[in-house]
Amino acid sequence: MKVEIIAVGTELLIGQIANTNAQFIARKLNELGFDHYVQTVIGDNPERLKKVTAQAEQRSDIIIYTGGLGPTRDDLTKQTISAYLNQPLIHDEVGMETIKAAFKGRVMTENNLAMGLTFQAGHTFPNDVGQALGTAIEHDN
Repeated sequence: MKVEIIAVGTELLIGQIANTNAQFIARKLNELGFDHYVQTVIGDNPERLKKVTAQAEQRSDIIIYTGGLGPTRDDLTKQTISAYLNQPLIHDEVGMETIKAAFKGRVMTENNLAMGLTFQAGHTFPNDVGQALGTAIEHDN
């Protein structure tokens, strides 16, 4: 199976921070024996993310997205892929409780709720080291 990583974040694209998530994922893919030939870094732009996703679908069996999952206004990875796949997002109740607990004693703004979004038809991954939830979803095999 061919796996592709798409890292989303303008801060990655302009070199503001290192792409350590993709590095970690690539290392794990190698350890697991997956074929991994392409990594893409793209800024926080929904239209460009849709185009990159369409290209990735042509050459890869599995696409892993990293970044763009947090609470800032430009973190739109899940929302963009939801629209692209026509797959609705829901708030994962268990994940939301974990996120709310992390904010205990602090003010949690509305935009932090986006970290609890997950694909309705997907499988949610809890996050033991952060707050934004991961999701696996199958689309067209």
